[in-house]
Amino acid sequence: MIAARVAGIEGLGRLAVVATVIFVSLSMARTLIMEPMLLVPMDRGRRVAPHALIAACFGFSITSFGVVSVVTTDGMAAAYSAGLTILAITQDFTRYAGFREATSMPALRGDATVLMVTLMGGLLASVRAQGQANAILSVWVAALTCGVLVNISHLQWRRSRLHDITWRRDLSRYSRFLAPDIVAFLAGTHIILLILASTGGESEAATARAALTLLSPMVLLFSAVSVTLTPRWVGLIGDARPRLLREVWKVAFVIGILGVLLTSILVLTTSWLPQLIFGPEVQLHPLGLGVAGLAVIIFGVSSPFLILAKVDNALSPVVVIRSISAAAALLLMSTVTGLQVANGYFFLIAAQALFSLLALLQIARATSERRRTVEGSAGTLLQ
Repeated sequence: MIAARVAGIEGLGRLAVVATVIFVSLSMARTLIMEPMLLVPMDRGRRVAPHALIAACFGFSITSFGVVSVVTTDGMAAAYSAGLTILAITQDFTRYAGFREATSMPALRGDATVLMVTLMGGLLASVRAQGQANAILSVWVAALTCGVLVNISHLQWRRSRLHDITWRRDLSRYSRFLAPDIVAFLAGTHIILLILASTGGESEAATARAALTLLSPMVLLFSAVSVTLTPRWVGLIGDARPRLLREVWKVAFVIGILGVLLTSILVLTTSWLPQLIFGPEVQLHPLGLGVAGLAVIIFGVSSPFLILAKVDNALSPVVVIRSISAAAALLLMSTVTGLQVANGYFFLIAAQALFSLLALLQIARATSERRRTVEGSAGTLLQ
């Protein structure tokens, strides 16, 4: 909201490119380090050696610099993106360290600090830095730096256990398992946004980003579901599996209901709410916003089923479907002029979300049938 008013529509498009590149880098770091942290059993160790974190920060910061340089031809924005990538990965690492310790308070304190500093800095930038997109990037640097410091100060580091978990021995096998799915997901949702910025212009990318910002409460919801429930559901195997399946359906239902309510409110207020939040330059169509909301709802409903597939080591069908649909989306966004607009982007991510959900539902169904077959065979043997 503040970024749109400070930087204007073109500046918002540039910020959308920077934010997208940072998110892609952060997601890959999560796949390689942070999410495997949640899957490694606690008896293997509590803390992760810092070498993987340092390598991820260095490698992804260089990648962010190169991509932003090519897409925006703005050297200063590229430099900011490199620094922000390091800060974002470090802050997220400290958040997941808290999640692994079964405490969310360090993450909550750090996130609240980031939000507060961002709001205060953004308000100051809106008064003194009109038309300067780099002012918003400076605010992000300050906010993430404060978030990292707060997270570190509240984590109870134990030096004797700091290096228990290593990437090569413990995390690599989980990251190899998770990486193909997240690569396909990022290609089909975020890389095509970069293509949209290159082909349709930064204003179209800004419009798409504005819609996703309005829908961000839902995105935060199913992200919170993932990091909260994964460590818990990893242990629900064997006799506890029926309860796990019931919980999956309940969580999916609640997310779906909340998503429909939020999307309905946004669609009904499309004529004035986006202009109130982002300024008169941002114009969203009710149909486009509705399709974007549908895509986010489907992704949200899919999230508990995706956790189930991870727990069951049954991601392969999802990876295949996501890879094919992502490749098709990239091709269509690159070649079909009619899709090189914000509404075309929303349509492509909604189609991919639907295909992924269908694959996940098939996995859940197969899991249930397999368990019933095993229980039936065991009952026959007992008789």
